[in-house]
Amino acid sequence: MPVYTHLTPHTSAWFEQVLERFPKRAVSTLMIISMLNGDISACSICGDKPASNYQLQSDDTNTWKFCSDCLGIRKTVYSEAWIRMIESVQT
Repeated sequence: MPVYTHLTPHTSAWFEQVLERFPKRAVSTLMIISMLNGDISACSICGDKPASNYQLQSDDTNTWKFCSDCLGIRKTVYSEAWIRMIESVQT
């Protein structure tokens, strides 16, 4: 079984991991970013901005970028507990 690591959403390493774990969601996010001319600062789900990085409380390797609406939907409809990630510079 592969070991997954905590990664910043929308980075190359993040897409490699997400394509393996959640292929449909990864392709959807890639399509959104493509429609936004490569803007990786948008929400992973809908493409809205502003969006922030979050990790699932029960699985810190499950990270996504959410706008406030999509975060609210994930919390209320799916009863998921998401924690905002500390923003850091990715090199």
